[in-house]
Amino acid sequence: MLTCWVLWRANLVGGEQTQIDLDNYLDKDEVETIYTLWILGIEIEETIELLDDIKIIPIENMPNSTYKEKFSQHKVGNVVPHFLPDPSCAIVTTVLEKKSDKPNVNHDAHSKIQDISLLLNLIDNTSCLPYFNTVEVSEKTPIGPFGGHGGSGSTYDVVGNMTTKLSRSDFTDVQSLFEKFSKFSDKEQSRFYIIINRIRQAKRRNSMEDKILDLVVALEMMLLEDNKRDQLKLQFRLRGSLLISKTDTEKTEYFDTFGKLYDYRSSVAHSGILDNKTKKKIKDKFPEFCNLAEKVCKILILNGKPNWRNLELGIEDVFGAKR
Repeated sequence: MLTCWVLWRANLVGGEQTQIDLDNYLDKDEVETIYTLWILGIEIEETIELLDDIKIIPIENMPNSTYKEKFSQHKVGNVVPHFLPDPSCAIVTTVLEKKSDKPNVNHDAHSKIQDISLLLNLIDNTSCLPYFNTVEVSEKTPIGPFGGHGGSGSTYDVVGNMTTKLSRSDFTDVQSLFEKFSKFSDKEQSRFYIIINRIRQAKRRNSMEDKILDLVVALEMMLLEDNKRDQLKLQFRLRGSLLISKTDTEKTEYFDTFGKLYDYRSSVAHSGILDNKTKKKIKDKFPEFCNLAEKVCKILILNGKPNWRNLELGIEDVFGAKR
């Protein structure tokens, strides 16, 4: 295997660099390990740095691998109506780990890229679905790609085929969101995983009834967490509109929009269906509805839990020192 790596690496970067890589490996106690999370739902044209140690990379720029080759073979002319799409990019982080004869998964690195993939769902009109995880040593490390590989994937109730093309400017909030999210307790992180997964799932569903239920459940988890079934619709409308509006005009518009959302959700919960006219209205407005949920979620992550009473009474100290 080592001979295969030397010949392969020399052909790739030359004999001198190959010797340097081999010497570095022999002299050091650590090796570069690459954690990769292939994702569905996002397309990009260039490599973008999300954090100092994490990048999102289009499949064309990923190192050659079995997975890159497999995912690049896009399904063409598939007659199956809901086939699983192929990922077109990956979230990648490289960490230094102690040499070991046994596989050693860095759970912090793994969790970090999972958290990033979750927060990408708060980008406008974006649904990011973790698809396949891999852990491999760098190609600079003997025996590199010749040492075997492995990975793991997830199963989902809803996959869909939604994909959004993004540019560098779309990722500007990711770092600040991650910095705040990483400081949450395990309980609060788990709660936001459920909330954001609901938002993501709403975007990927086909049924308008299911889309509304998922989206409004996510909003209720954020806006009515402390409510004891008192004036639910009023608090839902007030809190949602006051939390994200910046002008009096926006307050009125958002108040009405949150009211419509709550009514749609109630119609589905009580009767199970929506009439065709209502479905058409929801379909036309659904990106706007998702944007409301994204805004609410980002505000709560960035600022922390608000003082709902102060918000409802118009008292400025809503987030206290956290704001």
